[in-house]
Amino acid sequence: MEIMVNWNISDKVTFITTDNAASMIKSIRLLGSITNVERMSCAAHTLQLVIGKALTCNTNIQIFILRAKRLVHFFNTPKQLEHLIAAQEQLNYTKTYKTVKDVQTRWNSSFYSWERLLVLKNALIYLPNKLQADQIRENAKDGSRLERIMLSKEEWEFMENLVNILKKFEEITRSLSESKYVTLLLIYPLIFKLKIFIEKELINQKEKEKGKNKNTSQISLLNNDDDELQNEILEEFEEIPDDEIADTIVINEKGSKKSLNILNPIETKGLVIIILEALDQSLKKYWSVSSDVGLIATLLDPRFKKLGCFNNIDKQKANTLLIKKHEEYISNNNIINTEDNENQIEENLDELDDLNKSLMNSIFGKEESDDEEENEVDVYYNLKAAKFGINPLFWWKNNEKKFPILSKLSKEYFGISATSVPSERLFSDVGNVITNKRSSLKPEKVEKLIFLKRNASLLDMM
Repeated sequence: MEIMVNWNISDKVTFITTDNAASMIKSIRLLGSITNVERMSCAAHTLQLVIGKALTCNTNIQIFILRAKRLVHFFNTPKQLEHLIAAQEQLNYTKTYKTVKDVQTRWNSSFYSWERLLVLKNALIYLPNKLQADQIRENAKDGSRLERIMLSKEEWEFMENLVNILKKFEEITRSLSESKYVTLLLIYPLIFKLKIFIEKELINQKEKEKGKNKNTSQISLLNNDDDELQNEILEEFEEIPDDEIADTIVINEKGSKKSLNILNPIETKGLVIIILEALDQSLKKYWSVSSDVGLIATLLDPRFKKLGCFNNIDKQKANTLLIKKHEEYISNNNIINTEDNENQIEENLDELDDLNKSLMNSIFGKEESDDEEENEVDVYYNLKAAKFGINPLFWWKNNEKKFPILSKLSKEYFGISATSVPSERLFSDVGNVITNKRSSLKPEKVEKLIFLKRNASLLDMM
């Protein structure tokens, strides 16, 4: 609160987007008790939870993730990276690539890591035999070590299926994490499309599994409502050596130790269905109830105002909320006008004019006006939906005279970010500016440096 007062924005901040940490939820609740600030849950973090649960819902999936991490770790040394680049050149890759390591707290770093492994698949499969045939003893040993930890054919196929599924999540996460366009109004349309995609994929995968001996519906799902297991698998084990000692990984699962043997390839049959079912359940859990702010923002987007991705209950709720906001604005505006002396004088003159009109109406009857003012919300509803390619900010700018109140409401809601990623990027920028060798920079200097970094692209326009 002190920061908001110092920056003179205490009456301008209406929503704060945070992750789902209990401390953040409590802090915004306390702040909301003394201000009008409300909390918006970060969509990117919620997607992180959805995918984290899917990737840790089965023991075989956990083992697969650790095996992929170990394969990536093998090429961390310059020597092994040199072997990998040489293999790509011998196989006539148009461009040489390095492996990509996971980054803590970001599921999409695992996606990028697996995506890169698939690009390198041919070189990785080719490399063990090449090294084992080398006359240099150390290289031959490296080939045997790599062959020992190499993924099986079924695991490569499973990784490819996994990447194809997660690609949709990555696209949506990237779209919602931008800061150069309005993101809040995209949440529900994108999540709606994502749910449909998962449902269709689940049906297709079950059709493929029909007629096979194994009943995939009986594969056990772990109850991983607690996020600790997700963090353990996805974050802690960033570097897994390829020696025999690391064949058994011990993780904490709800307070007890659990051993996972990652030496042998996993049984992949049915795992795609397991992941799809977990994704489907988590999406329905976290996005089962539409938030008020998300509903209004979507309704105020001229492209999505028909609310095609919502059920009838949510549509009615959105309409009611917008009408209420519209009426509240009119009420507040009337209060302000009654305090304005000049407007009061004009209103008195209007009252005299109305009195004269009423006398004439008593004689000739009330005149019917064809130009009777129609409710602003109704006019907006009756408009044809805008084309997808238009910018909603420009649309409201061009129509603010026609919709003076709704245009102001749109500015209020369109300024809310769907994710906390833009602010996290800013913290990363500050961390890159203030280093151990530049720890004595004055705050004013840091502020200018960050401003230039964030607005450097505008210099080309000047």
